[in-house]
Amino acid sequence: MNRRPLFHLALLLATVAAEAAQTPRATPTPGQGQYAYSSHVEDAGIAAGSAQRSEADRRINQDHLGDVEIVVVESETHNTSWLVKLGHPAVVFREHTAPDYGEHADTIRVLQWEREHNCADEHGKYLHYIIKHYHKLHNVTVFLHGHHTAWHEPAGFKDVQVAELIERTAKTQRGIEFLRPKACGSWQLDVAMINDTVWQQYFQRALGDHPPNYGQQGAYLTPCCSQFAVRRDAVLQHPRSFYLHLKELACHSTHTHDDITKYLERVYGLIFAAVRPTRGGYC
Repeated sequence: MNRRPLFHLALLLATVAAEAAQTPRATPTPGQGQYAYSSHVEDAGIAAGSAQRSEADRRINQDHLGDVEIVVVESETHNTSWLVKLGHPAVVFREHTAPDYGEHADTIRVLQWEREHNCADEHGKYLHYIIKHYHKLHNVTVFLHGHHTAWHEPAGFKDVQVAELIERTAKTQRGIEFLRPKACGSWQLDVAMINDTVWQQYFQRALGDHPPNYGQQGAYLTPCCSQFAVRRDAVLQHPRSFYLHLKELACHSTHTHDDITKYLERVYGLIFAAVRPTRGGYC
């Protein structure tokens, strides 16, 4: 019996299977809670990360407010002692000696500013955190400035405002909620101001050809100042490579510091939206 045809058929099937395993999935509609581009390798990593978090989820008895981590970017003039009132684990990026967090010191990790993430103000640190923790994110991650009060902070104590933000995010269907600035309606930013070349290079593949309502009235607006909370599934709708690409924009591109921070401040609401917004905002 001539076995050569069977051998060639088996070889062909093996080749097809190998190519299929390496082929990225087709690009779905942006902003629909799906990856804009991904691979089986990154999908496997996400599954492994979910398994790592599952034990933590059981330890908190499925409490929807329990699985939270707070990421804070603090400068020399800030004091993050207010963090201990929230009772959640935290990561603090800071440029000077840490305060005494007392009995909470074992749940608050302090990272000194380093060259690898000391760029584009808070944005380089936010992206560094997402990239490093991508496969083991908490159900809700909160990204904040370290100051307790500022011109844009909402009225009242920051710990109270952040606690409300966490609860709102845990229950939301939007994927992201903002710590709304004081006089929020007056401090909304137009995403359409992002340079067309920058949009095409860094955002188009994941977020569509143009920002929502591009060139039309009723533009999509996002609150100022980049303080927000996101759900884990909102982060994971993009592959880790997307955030690595954004970090290139933040830390290694030739655009000016001011332009980079303006671009990133305006786009978080789109990046983490469960459903692509068309107009309006979060105020």
